[in-house]
Amino acid sequence: MNPIKAPAQQAADPEPEPAPEKDAKPKQFLLPAPEPEEITPPGRSARTEKSRPRHRTDAERAWSKTVETVKSI
Repeated sequence: MNPIKAPAQQAADPEPEPAPEKDAKPKQFLLPAPEPEEITPPGRSARTEKSRPRHRTDAERAWSKTVETVKSI
């Protein structure tokens, strides 16, 4: 090690700052998380969606016809 550079390097490096205490907590005021809302299709309310029976799709109707045809054979 070069003795000329060592004192200059020591002078250039400031002393490290003391680390903050681990128990110290940042002062934040958090609001409680909002409750998640149920996702409903546009134009329908959650109450209506729960009380009304679900309509069968064309694919479900076609499948039930296929099952009935196979049972009758």
